[in-house]
Amino acid sequence: MFYSILSFELEVFHWISTWASPFWDTFFVIITRMGNNAILFLALGLFLLLPKRTRKIGLCVLLSVGLVVLINNIALKSLFGRPRPFLLEYDWWVQGFTFPGLIPQPSGLAFPSGHSAGAFAAAVAWLLGARKWLDNRRAQIAAACSLVLAALMAFSRLYLGVHYLSDIVVGSLVGVGCGFLALWMIRLAEPQLNKIAFFRS
Repeated sequence: MFYSILSFELEVFHWISTWASPFWDTFFVIITRMGNNAILFLALGLFLLLPKRTRKIGLCVLLSVGLVVLINNIALKSLFGRPRPFLLEYDWWVQGFTFPGLIPQPSGLAFPSGHSAGAFAAAVAWLLGARKWLDNRRAQIAAACSLVLAALMAFSRLYLGVHYLSDIVVGSLVGVGCGFLALWMIRLAEPQLNKIAFFRS
């Protein structure tokens, strides 16, 4: 079964290579760099901390990213220890896989994808927080649109050959879970947060 999944993932890489173009090369490099070191997600959380009415949402986003670091990037990556696609040493894989070389080969383990997890965690936390604490339809729509960026960021990792399909699928699911968990934790702590002037509505 493992080899069947891996064979399917190799076919996905082959499919992507059939429609790759200079435009998509540039586009997905830009998208993936936005998620490097979680800078975009941390910036979003810090930005949402500025207006008083979105401070709990900002805290939720930052917490979701922190959970991704602990659960996805430290615990799960260490547990599975999966090498990146360009480091896999099966002969049939080496013969069939070509690393695009559009970005430097990242270090670290592959499964699950940290970019995917971070992007979906921040997007889900933002959306859930906006629905919980903001009575503003446009703000909720903006938060929902971030899910599109999260999906593009996840796919960029596959397009650039630094993750397998299963990496980004599981990473995205972990991110969604971290977003929900962050909201649950903030709601649980809300009575205590409301005692702090910084978070008081």
